[in-house]
Amino acid sequence: MFALLVTLATLALPACQPGRLDCRQEDPGCSDSALLVLFDLQATRAPLTVYWGDINTNNIYRLKAGSTQPETVVNLGTSPLRLAFTSDGQTLYATDASTVYSVSIETGSSVQISNMFADIYSLVVVEKEGKIYYSDNGSGQVDTTDLDGSNYANVHGPASPLGMDIDEINDFQYIANSGQIVRYNMDGSGPTAVVPSISAGVEDIELDNGGQKLFWLDRVSGELRSIKTDGNNETLLVSSIGSGRGVAFHPSSPYLYYCDAGIQSIVRVSLDGSSPLNVASGMNCRDVDFAPVSL
Repeated sequence: MFALLVTLATLALPACQPGRLDCRQEDPGCSDSALLVLFDLQATRAPLTVYWGDINTNNIYRLKAGSTQPETVVNLGTSPLRLAFTSDGQTLYATDASTVYSVSIETGSSVQISNMFADIYSLVVVEKEGKIYYSDNGSGQVDTTDLDGSNYANVHGPASPLGMDIDEINDFQYIANSGQIVRYNMDGSGPTAVVPSISAGVEDIELDNGGQKLFWLDRVSGELRSIKTDGNNETLLVSSIGSGRGVAFHPSSPYLYYCDAGIQSIVRVSLDGSSPLNVASGMNCRDVDFAPVSL
């Protein structure tokens, strides 16, 4: 930690703003390595807060580190199925499958920004492009909008995309699609199967960029698994999950959190799947996500 802080103190990143990934690759100090430093800076700003939605109440909740009592952030007025944060943790995007909302964490207010979709299973904010990427199972497409919901565009058509995460450093998409977890280039070219066989129940994927590892939750098999991004070392972490829908990873946390809609609970486990702890009950959740920084 100390060495990292010393390194950051001596770096000059004139065109970059900490907490944002909006620098251009041609700018001084804005190389891929500089972006990784910004990710590392965010990872040191613990403790972290976990967010999820409840489709029974339409509330989005959060649980702060060290707390045992969830807090209500906002009532979305519709089912908060999938969640994604901006890198500064100030804005949370939530979707009820077809409509996307922007939620201010500071004020607890929400506003609709887009209704162009059929059935969103994942959304990922890519701030260096100023875009939100959407895995739309209903249309069979990966689409984008600007951060304000404008400029909807289709990127490619995987056929049956479900869970998705994006490697912003190496410019890859990882998508659960048609019985596999597939790595794509950002334009959808170069598909490569990383996990050659999965069920049709992988609704969320989380990327550990530093560890070059993927985590995924399979609703059909009831399993939480991991694998290296090169396709090696597939590992079963947790089994007998009632109805696993969403999983959350953050590089500064020693835990994974997942949503088990079968028992309507948010469950915390160690990164190796051990020491399960039910941290919130009575939550008919579909996704769970870390705020990327502590506010």
